[in-house]
Amino acid sequence: MREAFHDRVWRALALVFLCITPSSLPAQIERPEVLVSLYFVGEVEACRPAGYPSGMETSVRCEPLTFEDLEAMVRRPEVTRVQHGIPPEQLRLGEELLDSIDAYRDDCPLTRPCSHPSRRYVVILAFEVDVSDPVDYEITIRREPPRGSRVEPYSATGALSGRGRWINHQRADVFLPAYGVRWRLDIGSWSWDLGETVQ
Repeated sequence: MREAFHDRVWRALALVFLCITPSSLPAQIERPEVLVSLYFVGEVEACRPAGYPSGMETSVRCEPLTFEDLEAMVRRPEVTRVQHGIPPEQLRLGEELLDSIDAYRDDCPLTRPCSHPSRRYVVILAFEVDVSDPVDYEITIRREPPRGSRVEPYSATGALSGRGRWINHQRADVFLPAYGVRWRLDIGSWSWDLGETVQ
């Protein structure tokens, strides 16, 4: 009798478990694929016409960039681009981009930043997100420096375009792995902890 009762309890629990398995909730747990392209360019080129106001990272006074602008930039030999998909959840620079950022850090270190925009460089992050109805999605990129870092915390939010695209740009040197900055990406209700930048 007791065994029959336990049998019924286990069957009921199994039925409940099957009803709440991920297969019944695919839209809530499946994150979209994201392609991110990183471009190393002059600040004035990313933030036309005159760069960041007072050197502060803000796109308030910048003319909007388009993907057509980025394609034109990458045809020039002095512009470095790296592309990779998420997952895996990591911002990877690659050797050429890392070398460019490292050289910039030597020329304009955080301790003695370059005052003129023509000497400053940024990294443009161009996101392409594979979702249906992309205009319904908000996107946010956050950088979280370690305690006591000279790098400032930063967050920027926008909306995906009708083609699932969004562009952000930030000062180039904060992407160096040596600074230990952590990166987080939110798109709609999905989140990615991108960890620290790697080569």
